[in-house]
Amino acid sequence: MAMMLTSPVFSEGTAIDDKYTLHGENVSPPLTWTDVPAGTAELALIVEDTDVERHAWFKGGGHSYVHWVIYKIPPEAGGIPEGVPRAPELREPLGALQGDNEEAEIIGWTGPRLDPEHGEHHYRFTLYALDKPLEVNFGLDAPALRGVMEGHVIETAELVLTAER
Repeated sequence: MAMMLTSPVFSEGTAIDDKYTLHGENVSPPLTWTDVPAGTAELALIVEDTDVERHAWFKGGGHSYVHWVIYKIPPEAGGIPEGVPRAPELREPLGALQGDNEEAEIIGWTGPRLDPEHGEHHYRFTLYALDKPLEVNFGLDAPALRGVMEGHVIETAELVLTAER
């Protein structure tokens, strides 16, 4: 079976509740996964808005807007709880580290900030199964994490959610 990434509060393609955005409590959503492939040493997660490039206000240089970077997740964790603190090193899942997102180098989750004139956005949660432990510290941004993961990704799983104001 293929690795699956799900959430107890969302289904694939549904809208992100305001609770998880900057218009609400701005807490990270809970996530769960199943069928992690054999040989997985650790997991990593990157959450990004893949529609942000089409808006004139975004000057990100041709990439998506990263909302969350979390890595060194033990594969046996089975998920990430709601409301992960904005700390570089986590107790749950134990040993996981968080990196910088696009929001002025803030570590941890930063939810969507929705503008009514920008229409619907898609938020891609991508879980990576890695064949070896990463030898890194906290604070990596998405490009740096992708760089150290290169050649070590066994499998990925995605959950895509939407949001519109």
